[in-house]
Amino acid sequence: MTRLRRAVVFAGGLGSRLGPNHGRGPKAVLPVTHTENLSDIVLDQLRAAGIEHVTFAVGHLAEQVMRVVDGHPHAGMLVDYHVEMEPLGTAGALARIEGLTAPFIVANCDVVTDLRIGDLVATHECEGYALTIAACRRSYRSEFGLLVADEPHARASRVRSIDEKPYVSRLLNMGIYVADPSIRAVIEPGVRTDMDQVIQRLVDIDQPVGLHAHDGSWMDIATDELLAELVEITERRHGSERT
Repeated sequence: MTRLRRAVVFAGGLGSRLGPNHGRGPKAVLPVTHTENLSDIVLDQLRAAGIEHVTFAVGHLAEQVMRVVDGHPHAGMLVDYHVEMEPLGTAGALARIEGLTAPFIVANCDVVTDLRIGDLVATHECEGYALTIAACRRSYRSEFGLLVADEPHARASRVRSIDEKPYVSRLLNMGIYVADPSIRAVIEPGVRTDMDQVIQRLVDIDQPVGLHAHDGSWMDIATDELLAELVEITERRHGSERT
């Protein structure tokens, strides 16, 4: 398996769903413990996977992100920044970041998971995908009864069954990818582009997009409640390590 050396971490979001926590600073560097923030967790995971060069794509409160990240040890990793003058979405910066000439990792700064990135890379290489999406399956209970009908799009139709508030299982995009440099061809420089658009454009031109299914833990730290849950889990883990 080829060892990937490069990663891009998207850290320019507004964190608009974080409510009052957003006032404490950029989402990418929100504290999880007294010594650790979200970007530290991502960098530790990338370091463990052998990544040597990480570029943070920053925009909102970019100087604060850079100051906090630069103030923490990187243990031999090269960390630099691509500053967006205007928001370019969750993929737009990839068109202008220099040096992406070999397959690379793309990750969102607010994703916390026990995914083994080496396994994700292995799937990417073995299957020959242009883009490989880390995915996890989640089940949730529907708030409504679901009907099965002969003609589900018609104004009138015979009903064949009803499933009252069933549990529904779906594959979710975890916000971590392995990308070939070729995917940049579907991203126009300077134009806001999100990763879902990149995925659909690749599918539309018959470029192979695949997934790597992960059965372990995954959190997208999008709300105050999820941040508080992460803090509690981290403090509990550190407490057990001390005993």
